[in-house]
Amino acid sequence: LETYKVFFGNGEGDLKTQLFHMGLLNETVSSFDQEKLLHMFTKHFGAGATEPLSFKFSHLLESFKNIFDFLGSLKIKIPSEFALLGFYLSTLYWNLEEAGYEYDIREAFELGVIASKLS
Repeated sequence: LETYKVFFGNGEGDLKTQLFHMGLLNETVSSFDQEKLLHMFTKHFGAGATEPLSFKFSHLLESFKNIFDFLGSLKIKIPSEFALLGFYLSTLYWNLEEAGYEYDIREAFELGVIASKLS
């Protein structure tokens, strides 16, 4: 959740700090490779931060494959929590792609944060 808060501009810290916190970056990774991973995550989130987005499952697969291949090349072990995240995101992408609409991701996130505070 904190990573999404940072990306959508209403959280504390930055994306690099979150990647360190999640175990996807460590001190052995060069500055160049850190920036490359940051770019990959920013590209994954894409235009969803600024404009409505249509979901494509193929985009999720390509994006995660690129990120996981890159992490593997850096000898970074992907935390097991990402298997469950992958399942959730796959299901979400399949359903949203099937619906065929564009979605304002930032607005949906902000409404979700507000709703979570009300319960």
